Amino acid sequence: MDSLHRSRERGADHRESLSVQRLFRLGLGNRSVRREVAQELQFHLDRLTDEFIAAGMSPDAARRAALDAFGDREDIERDCVRIRTGTVRKRRRAHTVRGAGQDLRFAFRTLRRAPGFTLAVLVTMALGIGANTAVFSLISGILLAPLPFDDEDRLVRLVQSTENSPGQDAGLSPLEIADYRARATALSDVVEYHTMSFILFGHGDPQRVQTGVVSASFFSTFGIEPFLGRLFEPHEDDHGADPVLILSHAFWQQNFGADPTVIGRTVEMNDRPHTIIGVLPPLPYHPDHNVVYMPVPACPFRSGTAWSTSRDARSITVYAKLGRGETLESAQADVAAISEDLYESYPAVYPSSQGFRTAVMSLRESMTAEARTPLFFLLGASGFLLLIVCANVANLTLARLVGRSREMAVRTALGAGRVRLFRQLFTESTILALAGGALGLVVAVGGLELLVPFVERYTARAAEVRIDGVVLLFTLVVSIAAALVLGSLPALPRQRPSTDLRSLGGSARLGARRWLIVSQVAICFFLLIGAGLFLRSFLKLVAVDPGFDHESVMTARFDLNWSSYNSAENVLRFVNEIDRRLRSEPAIRHAGVANAAPLSVDVPNTFEFAIKGQPAAATSRNRSDSRTVSPEYFQAMGIPVLRGRTFTGGEYERGDLVVVINQALADLYWPDANPLGALVMPNDGENAWHTVVGVVGDVREYGLDREPGPLMYANFGHDTMRDFRLIVRAESSPDDLAMTIREIARVIDPEQPVTEVETLSSVRQDVLQPPRLITLLLTFFALVALGITAAGIAGVIGYSVSCRTQEIGVRMALGAQRRSVVALVVRQVLVMVSVGLGAGVVGAIFLGRVFADLLFDTAATDPMTFVTVSILLVAVALAASFAPARRATSIDPATALRAD
Repeated sequence: MDSLHRSRERGADHRESLSVQRLFRLGLGNRSVRREVAQELQFHLDRLTDEFIAAGMSPDAARRAALDAFGDREDIERDCVRIRTGTVRKRRRAHTVRGAGQDLRFAFRTLRRAPGFTLAVLVTMALGIGANTAVFSLISGILLAPLPFDDEDRLVRLVQSTENSPGQDAGLSPLEIADYRARATALSDVVEYHTMSFILFGHGDPQRVQTGVVSASFFSTFGIEPFLGRLFEPHEDDHGADPVLILSHAFWQQNFGADPTVIGRTVEMNDRPHTIIGVLPPLPYHPDHNVVYMPVPACPFRSGTAWSTSRDARSITVYAKLGRGETLESAQADVAAISEDLYESYPAVYPSSQGFRTAVMSLRESMTAEARTPLFFLLGASGFLLLIVCANVANLTLARLVGRSREMAVRTALGAGRVRLFRQLFTESTILALAGGALGLVVAVGGLELLVPFVERYTARAAEVRIDGVVLLFTLVVSIAAALVLGSLPALPRQRPSTDLRSLGGSARLGARRWLIVSQVAICFFLLIGAGLFLRSFLKLVAVDPGFDHESVMTARFDLNWSSYNSAENVLRFVNEIDRRLRSEPAIRHAGVANAAPLSVDVPNTFEFAIKGQPAAATSRNRSDSRTVSPEYFQAMGIPVLRGRTFTGGEYERGDLVVVINQALADLYWPDANPLGALVMPNDGENAWHTVVGVVGDVREYGLDREPGPLMYANFGHDTMRDFRLIVRAESSPDDLAMTIREIARVIDPEQPVTEVETLSSVRQDVLQPPRLITLLLTFFALVALGITAAGIAGVIGYSVSCRTQEIGVRMALGAQRRSVVALVVRQVLVMVSVGLGAGVVGAIFLGRVFADLLFDTAATDPMTFVTVSILLVAVALAASFAPARRATSIDPATALRAD
């Protein structure tokens, strides 16, 4: 009986032990549950065996009887495991929820008790995450998002360029298009596109509309379905087909009030009625901002013989689709073989001196090529800013953790494990990171209002940029990554709790914080160098003399209706009449016309010319840009006359063939002679010699950052153009002058619209806008980084001073002067800044090669910028350490020596 009693006591102890284990062991896996169930079943089997032995059975017989009475052990064990597993899982979930709730409540209480730290981290992270989110929104919408076209990977563009204009698409002629369409086996659906301006009548006031002239299969090649109506049909590519139009979605909304009954309506264009047959869905404008589209036969110029029969009548953009199974490389090889054959077959059309080349470019590359460099540049700048933000927040977190060292030590002493402490710190970091990410989204939305107009200059996809799910996911990932960094960077207590309880944290983390400051200084130096270089570049660009006086000058574009002004006499009659009326206005000093205004075009209109007395073989080397201007153009523009004279009013009537050249052309072809009186023959087919009568100053026609090239001016009367710019210099206000120009044009021809009425000053500001914006953005990033770095330096030096309180007290007790204490602090600052500057200089020299091509007249290793930025960083670092240094000199030696 005693043995049975002892067995029952052991059973009670065992059950109590299992109950305790089940109460506190919450991390049981499936294997642990099976082991526990097996132990408990074995316990009950042993107890039943003991009872049979107590009844007088032998041990073997008792064991067999116990097994028979117990039943199928495997079934019982399986049922018990299933029940126990469900119970453990429920307990584990409940414990996880309770633990997470406790962590969240404790984290909110802790952060609420430190408002300064919380606010500093939130603002800093909002700036870093917001800047990166805004830039990533641009990259996602422009570079990563799929194009809104079917089979986008098969869509390509044919680009024909020359050595004189690499990367610039000179376009193809209709005959060239026919060759590629017939002979290219790697391409299918070869379609053409060009853009022109026409006047639209029949819907309110006459308005000039940018019109895309396309093949009938153009939209179907891109996989575009109409929003309303239908697309062009194959027969509408035939000569003599009825003129039809398709409206862009925005034009339909803005000019037709989104009226669905617009389909079938008739409007007049080019003296012919055109039927509106469809409306396109919302699409990015590419490659131009066209508001209506017409098939090729409806364009009076494209369907004329001048374009259709001339192989060198280029300017048409060509798109195609890769054949099934074809790649970009195979298409390039196919097109290269065809182009080489054409160049050999027509040497007069493709002079070897111009170096013609035809390439195949993917549609995505065509739409985004110009935007890649500025986008990746902004991404790099914002990425550096985020690194500084993370380093600074880590510094703040380390400083705060030092203040919480006793708290962590107490929790460790009470049994909290390192995982438990990490979970708590990670919870706090996650709250801060997610809140910072949410604020960063607000910053990003505001930043996009500034960035999207900037990117619109480089790609038509800017309109597709938005805060979508991909951007939100990016923000979430960045926030969680920041939370992981911030939660794991602060080293958890590694020393014994008793040691932490006796100290306030010591200087164990000071070394890590110093290295964080070094990294901040280095990255801040990158950004400051970038901002400094772009600022110097921009200031030099602003100071550039464009070669003309842009003050008090207004420009206006007149693109005369080709059907009403179908002869040079009609065009000249309109120009002379508007000139006569403008001269009668007392506020107007000069007025002239030109085929283009400076800074309004991008590609030179180059031509070859001969110089009388020069060998014929040298003619091909004589190249110049051309402008067609009226006699008073130079006075209106404020272009100085350096030699001779400009055009006079009677030269056209007398039939005098004269030209005016700029100084660059004179220096190039008459470096040691006077060009006045020289005879030149442009390759315009007239086979007539023109006399050089004057030399004028150089004008930066194609951008303030591009040096003037050789330029020859022809008299507008001899080379009239329907599309010209009016240049007016006046003393009246821009608004009054614009109204005067419009009223005079309306009196002369009520059906002639006037467009692009703007001052030359505003044109110049528009040209300066991209470099100004990128300079402002870089400067903003750099100043934010500088402020964050200064705050980090102040924090580290302040903490260092507090750690060395006793040392400083001893020094001062032994007679150290205040200036020596200040020197001690300053030396520490200079060491950190010097190391950071050393790393920053090396990195800046390397990174300077990336944006060297974006700078104007400024070297990427500009010594002035490097010296100025270095001095600025040192000065800011010393200023940031002023308060800690002053606090160090105010330490009372007696108090410091008594400090624990």
